[in-house]
Amino acid sequence: MISLLEHIQYLLTVNDCVIVPEWGAFIVRYHSASISGGKYVGPYRELSFNPVIRHDDGLLASSIVRREGVSYDAAMTAISNGVEQMRNQLEASGRLTLARIGTFERNSSGAMLFAGVDPVVSIANKEYMYLPALEVEAHAEEELQSEANVVEFVPRKSLLYNWMRVAASIAVLIVLCAVISTPVAVNRGVVDYAGISAPSITKAKILELPFVESGDGELYISMPDRESTTEVVDTVTPAQVDSVRMVATDRYFLVVASLDSRRQAERYIAHRPDEKLAIMENEGRFRVYAATGKSVKEARSLMVDEEFASTHPDAWVCRWK
Repeated sequence: MISLLEHIQYLLTVNDCVIVPEWGAFIVRYHSASISGGKYVGPYRELSFNPVIRHDDGLLASSIVRREGVSYDAAMTAISNGVEQMRNQLEASGRLTLARIGTFERNSSGAMLFAGVDPVVSIANKEYMYLPALEVEAHAEEELQSEANVVEFVPRKSLLYNWMRVAASIAVLIVLCAVISTPVAVNRGVVDYAGISAPSITKAKILELPFVESGDGELYISMPDRESTTEVVDTVTPAQVDSVRMVATDRYFLVVASLDSRRQAERYIAHRPDEKLAIMENEGRFRVYAATGKSVKEARSLMVDEEFASTHPDAWVCRWK
């Protein structure tokens, strides 16, 4: 599973602007060292957020391609699912916290507000976070003037001392020239030049790799819900999972895949004839769900089933608006 937060944190340590498509831009401002209130404050990088800058500059997607080894289209799909997950958590709980970055909230008018963490723990200030503030002592003007009038006396080196330094330098040069000009015999007939002899290759061995069918070439990625991963769920016995709730009018849906079109969603269900799955459309996305509920806990009750959990370990709960 691709973690969008890890890539954002890494990019903030080496860039001054990191844009998350369809979410906003994290902007880093550099502050030089200064003296304030009798203390020396070292340089630091302050993190802010601009929700207006939402275009894709390719920086985040390129980072995912390099680290995860996936295609650019797969990286863009991972970004879209990650942003959708962040937006769902913000709408569900009214608050979204990104570790070592900051917290997002909604005000009374529905606008998204951002509060960055203290620069001491901010991931953007990783380069300067270990520079402590130092106490600065103020000297009187008379003391500074008296110190400026002091002339330091440096005794001159003796003539003998200078001649000894020159002689030592000449001796070092003579020894160095003798070492460089001395020929060294090299035996080119020895095969093993390293300290450990390497085994000789007598016959090549063919390595057979297992063939994996790629299917129709489509990639399905489902992202876990942040709220559901932190919620403490009561133990549910296997008997309670026998009757899975599938009511289209419920508010919470246990989603196993989020796709761009209904055709992709239908094909996803067709490949799993033994499972009871359905499709819901929300905000232009077609989500395949396996259960519903009137609450998050009721919708996730199917996750106690070992077979379902092993088949869909990244299933998450989506709230219908």
